[in-house]
This record gives sequence, structure tokens and C-alpha cells, in this order.
Amino acid sequence: MNDVCLKSIENSGDPIKFLREIKTQQRLNNNNFFIKVLGITKPSNSLNYMVVTQLAGEGSLREYLDRKYSELSWRDKLNILWRISYGLKFIHSRKLIHKGLHSGNVLIGGGDISYIGDFGLSERINYGTPSLILDLMKRCWSAEPRDRPTALELFNTLHEWWMCLDEGYNESHEMFKQIREIEESNKDLNKSKPLKYVTHPQAIYISRFFDFPSAFHR
Repeated sequence: MNDVCLKSIENSGDPIKFLREIKTQQRLNNNNFFIKVLGITKPSNSLNYMVVTQLAGEGSLREYLDRKYSELSWRDKLNILWRISYGLKFIHSRKLIHKGLHSGNVLIGGGDISYIGDFGLSERINYGTPSLILDLMKRCWSAEPRDRPTALELFNTLHEWWMCLDEGYNESHEMFKQIREIEESNKDLNKSKPLKYVTHPQAIYISRFFDFPSAFHR
């Protein structure tokens, strides 16, 4: 039997938001650069849910470096950085962002392998967002300060977009076209199918029914 980690999610009393975040995390379960989510549970004496995840026996990167920094070669250190960068690249390729990436939620498992964990703040870049806005968002998140827009550029760009939508002020503007295309495609979207959960084969527990609001399945 493998050891697991139980993490209580504060203020997770809203099951709709909580389960959507779990669904986001499970999209990364087949990638070996991330801590795997095995399931969820809820103590009978608490309003908060708990996430059951793979256990990283060496703890966080911060704790690991405190103990072993002097023992690590530069090859070891670069391997940790490379795995983190790969994981981050993979997250962004799936239209997700990790809003709280730091050494406390990069975890070290057996064989001194690093994993990205703690996706409680992960969010999807909305598929219904105009590409002009997505491109601007990515520039704002750039690790290179010179690539980020200035406050003046942001103001001018956003004001231009706002003006083009003011009662059809400029229907030939690219922003107007993108929004119109999104609104048309949204009319044809089918309702999402309910989530299906698969019990982890190594899990041993007593199950009980969670009565989640039907609004979660929308």
C-alpha cells in the first residue's frame, strides 16, 4: 500500500468551485512532472474538503534545500529547475495558469525527483476569451520585464478595445470581430457532461455519498 498525502482546502465549502478545481488538477494526472490527485474526502466534523494526493516523501523544495543543498551538484540543481520549467510549460500549453508557484509547492519525491503541486489556485485561461486579450495577458505574465506592457500601453490598448465595442463604433476592428465570433459559437455549445470519477485501485476506504448541487454539472 502506498502512502498518500491529505490536504485540507480552506474555505472549500462551495462544492462547485472545489470540484472544478479538482477536475482541472486531474487533467495533469498522466504527466510525471506533477503530483497526482487520487481522490477527495470530507471529514464529518468539517465543512472543508480534503484532497488525497501522491506523497512526496522529501517534502517541499524549500525543506529539501534546507537539508541537502550542500550535497547537491549543479547537475542535480539544474535537473530540478528543468523539471519545474517543463511542468510550467506544460501547464500553459493546456491553457492553465498556476497562480502560486514557489518553493513551498514544488515537492520532492523518491529519487530526488521534483514535482509541481498545490493547484488550489490553478485557473483555466477561458476558451471564450478573445485571442487579443489572451495575448495581452501572456505579455503581462512574461518573466522578462521588458516584454511586459507599460501602464500607458495597457491604458491605450484597453481604451481602444472598449471604444470599438461602444454601440458598434468600429465593426471592422479585430477585437469586435473576435468577440462576435465567440458569441456566435457560444450559441452552439452543448451543455457539459457530468464528471465521472474512477476509484484509485490502491485506495482503501469507506465511501459515503456527497450530495453536490446540480449546478456543478452545468
